[in-house]
Amino acid sequence: KIVRISSIPPKLIDSINQEVDAKKPSNYTEAYRLYFNHFIAISDALTFELDKLPDTQAIEIVYNHEKLQQQWLKEYSKKSLQNPLEVLREQIKHYQPNVILVNTNLFDESDIRSMAPATCFIMAWDGFVKPLVQKNKKYDLILTCLESIQHKFQHVGTPAEILHFAFDKRVLNFDDTTKTETCTFSGSISPVHQSRLDFLYQLSKAPLS
Repeated sequence: KIVRISSIPPKLIDSINQEVDAKKPSNYTEAYRLYFNHFIAISDALTFELDKLPDTQAIEIVYNHEKLQQQWLKEYSKKSLQNPLEVLREQIKHYQPNVILVNTNLFDESDIRSMAPATCFIMAWDGFVKPLVQKNKKYDLILTCLESIQHKFQHVGTPAEILHFAFDKRVLNFDDTTKTETCTFSGSISPVHQSRLDFLYQLSKAPLS
């Protein structure tokens, strides 16, 4: 069993909850699928593909999606918990994974280590512009998309491997041919991407030809 722990940008939660609630999912599985069909970040692409492997069960947990987490508790646990870490602890206890992939920086390696089975292999993704080397160096393995980050972790003695990004072909099943946009931006935008923000701002002011 492998568990991947991810998170969702808080500013997206309310709008997605409204869309999901409008479709009235009857259980956790339906709500889970409706959420991941938004394909935020890498969605559940890794666990979806890993789950196809023989003798492999891959589970996706969105750590800070309170509504989805509470729905899981309602169906899989008899406990009433509010603290996100305690909910996560209950999920790990339930699934008893052999491998955990941490894909969020909302907690420390020691938090996961304290709740994981003793023999569990715990790895993390670090593809940040400013990698969290000191915070993540105690993981059993670091996955990243950049050789420069790989080398930084290897320099402090942490095993690190490259995992390249790939296109999730399921996205094509949700293609909306009624859209009329003539230009689309696909990529990452954050305060550290000032040149991208400047470019998009200038592009938005340009007249359409």
